Amino acid sequence: GHNFAYRCSAPIEATKRHLPDLPWKKVDLGKPFWQCTEAEIKGSPAATITYVFKSFGDIHTTVPVEPHESERAGRFVRQSKTECGIH
Repeated sequence: GHNFAYRCSAPIEATKRHLPDLPWKKVDLGKPFWQCTEAEIKGSPAATITYVFKSFGDIHTTVPVEPHESERAGRFVRQSKTECGIH
């Protein structure tokens, strides 16, 4: 969940971040990403690109985003809607 960062050397298109075997390394931060410094999220040596899960939905439509992106950027990827409509 929120305790993980996904580090990689090149950007991965949002519509592909749900695929298996992506070229990133999943790292346990030991605490929620919002309690981490940028250096802790990026690691040492610093990863070129780092993604975190800011929002959770189903596995098919929610993807991690870069820390500076809105949580909405990772919701309902590959869908025309941006909200589930339940609440």
